[in-house]
Amino acid sequence: MFMLKLLTNHLLMRSGFYCLILFLSFTACKDDSLQQQDINAPLYPEPLTVLLDTVKGYSINQLTGDSIKPLINSLGDTVQTGVSLLLKAAVADAEKISKPNIIQVVIQSKEFKRTNIHRVGEKLKIISGDTVGLQNIQEIINTGTIINATGQTKPMHEPQPVKTFALRFRDGATSNIQYLEIGQGLSYSFVPSILIDRNGYLWFGLDGNGLCKYDGISITNYTQKEGLPNNNVLSLVEDKRGNIWIVTDGGLCVFDGKNITQYTKKNGFPGNTISSVHKDKKENIWIIGSEISGIRFDGENFIQLANGSKFSEEILNPFFEDSHGSLWYKTKSGIGKFEGKKFINYPIRKNKKDTSNYKMIEDSNANIWVASVLEGIYKYDGKNFIQYFDKEGFVSSPFFRSTLN
Repeated sequence: MFMLKLLTNHLLMRSGFYCLILFLSFTACKDDSLQQQDINAPLYPEPLTVLLDTVKGYSINQLTGDSIKPLINSLGDTVQTGVSLLLKAAVADAEKISKPNIIQVVIQSKEFKRTNIHRVGEKLKIISGDTVGLQNIQEIINTGTIINATGQTKPMHEPQPVKTFALRFRDGATSNIQYLEIGQGLSYSFVPSILIDRNGYLWFGLDGNGLCKYDGISITNYTQKEGLPNNNVLSLVEDKRGNIWIVTDGGLCVFDGKNITQYTKKNGFPGNTISSVHKDKKENIWIIGSEISGIRFDGENFIQLANGSKFSEEILNPFFEDSHGSLWYKTKSGIGKFEGKKFINYPIRKNKKDTSNYKMIEDSNANIWVASVLEGIYKYDGKNFIQYFDKEGFVSSPFFRSTLN
């Protein structure tokens, strides 16, 4: 009897367990179907299809169920919609149409007499620049001679680089232009000359604070303490060997990365007062100054082109090379050109009070444009100098300040 009762209880428990499993299975299936319905529920209701009735139209909006108000014109009449309109065009009598008035267009033209063209002429001041002699009005100047300038070489002490802060933008700047100044590590903010060398380093010639080399991270500042002859750096250029030519108020020097060589009158160089150095397309270095004129360094020697006369004061800044390899420069009477074997002087300066530097560029048609402060702009087309001044429409004569600088 006890065994039968135990067996009965066991069967009841087993059947109850199966019922529980079956109930949970149905519940899970129901939950899955509900979840599936939630997942597949449409985002928008089914579209309503309405047949178009072009005969009777509609008085009730088929979408909203609102009443449709009739269209009333300005006369108070109801405008029938969906009804074809019969248009009748009236043909106008051509004789009754007034003819248009014909007004003759009068084109007025005015010929301007060109008074701004100055012919070069045939009697130019042409000075030979060969090795025989440089013929000047007053004397013969020896040219093509080699200057025996040895230079004084000494080590340039390498200062400790100073890490700079990140470049900054001006407040309210509208262009992607960043600046470097004293706040970022530059020793002085007045920079008369800038050079990018073959390695991508930036060299800054400072007014009174020497020479700085910037590698993008740090600045190395060279001064008289490190070996410069003077802290006023006026001009910089790199030669084909990677040497940096430096013009200071103390004269000309060349820095090869380790040693600095200074050229002065004491070691055979013609002068100490140098204003600038330039490099032409043939990698020649040209030295310009008030005590010297036309000195060229060809990579091995200094070559004197003019010296010791009135003409030696003629070659001044700026210095410009055109597409033909001719060198243009400012003179006291105008501008000059050196074509490799001869000097040509163009005395275009009329206002003796205008002692400012000219600015010169060459356009795509090989015209040379020369800008001044008090005499406007000249264009040289190879034959004539054409002057553009106030009479030609310039608002202000110092035009080059915003154009050619």
